[in-house]
Amino acid sequence: TYLGLLIPGAVSVFGIFLFRQSIVRVPDELLQAARIDGCSEFRIYWDIVMPISRPMIGAFSLISFMGTWNSFLWPQIMLHRKELFTLQGHSESVLAAAFSADGQKVVTASDDNTAKLWDVKSGKELFTLKGHSNWVGAAAFSADGQKVVTASDDNTAKLWEVKSGKELFTLRGHSNRVRAAEFSADGQKVVTASNDHTAKLWDVKSSKELFTLRVYPPLPQNSPGGYFTSFSPDGTKILAGLGGNEAWVYPITPAAFLGIACNLLRGQPEMWQPEDSEFLRNLHYQPGLLQEARHTCAPYLAQSP
Repeated sequence: TYLGLLIPGAVSVFGIFLFRQSIVRVPDELLQAARIDGCSEFRIYWDIVMPISRPMIGAFSLISFMGTWNSFLWPQIMLHRKELFTLQGHSESVLAAAFSADGQKVVTASDDNTAKLWDVKSGKELFTLKGHSNWVGAAAFSADGQKVVTASDDNTAKLWEVKSGKELFTLRGHSNRVRAAEFSADGQKVVTASNDHTAKLWDVKSSKELFTLRVYPPLPQNSPGGYFTSFSPDGTKILAGLGGNEAWVYPITPAAFLGIACNLLRGQPEMWQPEDSEFLRNLHYQPGLLQEARHTCAPYLAQSP
């Protein structure tokens, strides 16, 4: 159990020896002067002995932490069940992790250019998802747990079959690193966000790009800021962070894939071209005109004939 792993480390013979040697060196004259001044034994310990012993406490904390961190044999002795083990398999840092909807599987993404599927109950690695040529920074399950999408610094996202671990499609179209990817609730679409400051909507069945969502005015390449994507539960809106200090909501109409982008911070509704979602013009608020522009999102949607 974890208690068997933790309790023996709570007491250290080396720590007892180190503390004693440090405290013994505190001058008796200092302690006697404190008693004459009326200090209790606890106050002498807390206000005099402890401050003098701070260098020793810092040194022991560092030594103890490093010893525990590097310990390998003791966890192997005490932990017999695989479900208690750490998921080990990546050769580089793990950048992202996600559970499947039923909680039975986990996908991890790493800068070793792979993602891995794990069984939660046994802690076993099921498959290694190889195919990206650069860091894999994001991964997500579809709602039914049958597919996984991964996003990579090689400017692509990939769809994988969970049952076999095989690659289904590569989603190509971004001109810079893909930083986030997410399935819609019905599993029929995927949205990706990239350092090229665009979000792209993809059809899962055909792997075709449906349209590209852009921010306006355009941001410089690799500008700082968050990159993330998320569908609303009903699949009619996309929330995306595409760099900078802003988040964007994109309502979607299935008929024409018309996107009306609304800057959450500035509250300015914007109009997009139905064919490719290119920006047309910004509708700035003026007193007495476009009253709805004061809201954080445009509440109405209309398409030209």
